[in-house]
Amino acid sequence: MPQSMCLITGQQGQKMSVERFDLFKHRIGDREFNLAVHPEPNELTNPDNRRLVVSLYETGCKLATLQAQVREVSDSVNTVRALAQETIESLADEIGSERLSRLLDNSLTDHQPLNE
Repeated sequence: MPQSMCLITGQQGQKMSVERFDLFKHRIGDREFNLAVHPEPNELTNPDNRRLVVSLYETGCKLATLQAQVREVSDSVNTVRALAQETIESLADEIGSERLSRLLDNSLTDHQPLNE
């Protein structure tokens, strides 16, 4: 599993560095976004029992919590990516892909990049 790090926005807007499991592009509406998958940083459990999260890579804004724990996917980035894509598509279906795309685009416009 990759040991890369990425910055995310934690509670109360503070920036924190977390291990990144995956980074991939995903089309939502008419735009591609860079999405990062990483462990939930705020859980106070065993590191292997933490839930995985999908965040917008450039701003670190959390989009969704995945229905998987770190220990369940420790060997398969492809499994993590498929689950992340499925979760984001479900979110897009729920609120509309164009609306989600606009929200993410506004997030990119309104925030200073974290990962530069």
